[in-house]
Amino acid sequence: MAVNRFQGSFKTRSDILDNITPNNVVQSNVSAPAGEWKPCAWLPVIWRGDASKDSFVISSGKIVSMTSEGRICPARYRWLAENAAKGDVAITYTQLDVDHGTIDVRTGERLTAVPAAAITCFDLAKALVQRGLAVAPAAVNLAADNGDIDAADVQGILQDFVSPPVGVCAYDVYAWAGDAPGELNHVNYQKQHLVQFLTDVQLQVPAHVEHAADGSIDKEEAAENDFVDWVPAANGDGDEFPRPAAPAVKLTAAQLAGLARYAGRVSANDTLSGLALKSAPIASNTARTPISDGETALVRQKSSIAKISKAGDFFVDADVGIIIAHGVGAFTADVSYYRYGSAAASSERYVHLAGFPRPGAHVTYDAQSNFALVDVTAATVASSIVGRCLGAVRQPRGLLGRVRTAFDGASFDKTAQMPGSATAGFTDLITLSDEGTSDLVALINIKVQ
Repeated sequence: MAVNRFQGSFKTRSDILDNITPNNVVQSNVSAPAGEWKPCAWLPVIWRGDASKDSFVISSGKIVSMTSEGRICPARYRWLAENAAKGDVAITYTQLDVDHGTIDVRTGERLTAVPAAAITCFDLAKALVQRGLAVAPAAVNLAADNGDIDAADVQGILQDFVSPPVGVCAYDVYAWAGDAPGELNHVNYQKQHLVQFLTDVQLQVPAHVEHAADGSIDKEEAAENDFVDWVPAANGDGDEFPRPAAPAVKLTAAQLAGLARYAGRVSANDTLSGLALKSAPIASNTARTPISDGETALVRQKSSIAKISKAGDFFVDADVGIIIAHGVGAFTADVSYYRYGSAAASSERYVHLAGFPRPGAHVTYDAQSNFALVDVTAATVASSIVGRCLGAVRQPRGLLGRVRTAFDGASFDKTAQMPGSATAGFTDLITLSDEGTSDLVALINIKVQ
């Protein structure tokens, strides 16, 4: 008789109709987050295409935030929410907005005429509360500004409406065409339905030099009657390296030779003079940011100190703000130059970095949704940091200036000139800007959480 020696616990499959954990991963790589992102319909038109006549509200590379509606807007409005006074201008609508049919942020309806006045931060805060897009603190009465509403109240409302930055715009954004086929501003005309922003990307953006309030490039001038001789450890202009307290200090060849920076390149008996400017670093000598004394000392710029051989030759050490020219006592006239500053750009057309691109520095945003350097301290809000500056590339690079490109000549404006010989070798990131760029393109690594 056979003996069955097997003993075991059998289980039949019964999970055919059982519950499983649903898939909860949308996408593993969130450098370009998935979602149906739309720009705010109330954003003012920033520029209009010359050929297409299409209107645009956000430029490629600009830092963007999200509103309580779930729509995308420039981070400019978050900056206002954190920094602006209640009377500061938030939005200015123009005839371009009327022509396009931009939504008035105050009413939610299309603009039919240009508003008589710009919309202030107080006006914007009041409109957002009235439309239910933001919440006002219980103690704040927005019925009228009787002086009991301060900047903090307005900022609180705007912060409730606009989020910290969520990324950078992936491309130029058209003004919103309408929410539904029957609601389009122009019948059957919608070139862009949804938009995309990037959270993890490396960008290249030009650094703009300081400019005046009217948008013109802000030129500095060191007056000859303010030049002082550098006497280390005696007048407070630097003990080891000339750092002017006055507009500029003059250096002899012997003093230049004594600086480690110029060791081996300058001898004490060379026919050279130096001028250390108050600002450093300064913008390089370019067609956009010329360095001049209006006379004979600064005529021909040389690429190295060794090539300075006759009157009129000069070398610019932009990183430390020192000009070296031929001749003993060469600087006898006022010297004009341009410097890097932290002021925001004057318009929203192109993306820029405000200030000198210091490698490794943290980067935040400014009033024009551009990049700005920030010193990280205990008081720095982590959400305001959008990335790091990895360095800068000085233009022109290589031999690009010798590549024959269209369209060269004074009869063509900058929008028609292809980078190469037509732009003297400079990238169009620099030549197309209206913000007073020089020759630096910053490399910025963006990581927005």
